Amino acid sequence: MKVLGGAWRVLRAMKTLLLVILLALSLSFNVTMFVGGKLYTAGSVAFEAITGRQSLASQYASDLADLNADLINERRANQKLQGEVADLGDELVSERRVTQKLRGEVVDLGEDLVNERRVATTTGTVR
Repeated sequence: MKVLGGAWRVLRAMKTLLLVILLALSLSFNVTMFVGGKLYTAGSVAFEAITGRQSLASQYASDLADLNADLINERRANQKLQGEVADLGDELVSERRVTQKLRGEVVDLGEDLVNERRVATTTGTVR
């Protein structure tokens, strides 16, 4: 039993050591990436200041920002057009209702006219 207990403690200690090592590696990797990014940015700014030309990464970032601005403007225009289409749809629905109402009135007037002519022909007074 003592052998299994000792082996268990060793495994637990190794697991703890492994987790600590992985945490330290992860932290050092993140710090390295952060510092590397800052150094790259500083170098890129220095390159632009010395040569007067943008680096490829800066040029791509600028192009991406312009494209994002264009996309935002197009989305706003699209939303505005969708609102206008909705308004036109509402107008079309109301015009169709008015048209249906007028058609009903024309039918009623036609029926009245037919009835008046029938009465006039039966009584002998045609207009």
